[in-house]
This record gives sequence, C-alpha cells and structure tokens, in this order.
Amino acid sequence: MAYDLLDAGGKRWRPVLGMMFAECFGRDISESIKKGDFEHNNDILYACALTEIIHNGSLMADDLEDKSLMRRG
Repeated sequence: MAYDLLDAGGKRWRPVLGMMFAECFGRDISESIKKGDFEHNNDILYACALTEIIHNGSLMADDLEDKSLMRRG
C-alpha cells in the first residue's frame, strides 16, 4: 500500500492517510467501504474530502496570486 501511494505521485495520499489514521484509532473504514456502508464513517470521509478541497483551493489561490495561466507548466 505504501508503494502504491508513492507511485501515485503525491495524489490522493492525504485522504488515504486520514483514513489510515482513523483505522489506527479503531474505525473500520476499509470494511465499511467494501460493504458500501458509509453511514458510520461519514464524518471521517467528509473530513478527508474537505482536506482535499481546502488543498485544491489553496493551490488555486496561489495560482491567482502568481497570475499563472496554467498549473505546473
């Protein structure tokens, strides 16, 4: 799993790390995702998604400040 995250080139590691921490603290995220039962872990999934939204928003704000026409390139 760790190599898969490294191979992704930095994408999606924040939400996966959040879910891994949640599992370390006793939440059964992977099993509920397999079953399609998100009800008991909505708070964790929303927090992970919010982290990505905030990160993407900060990148967009940075691009606006730099007057970049394009992201990375």
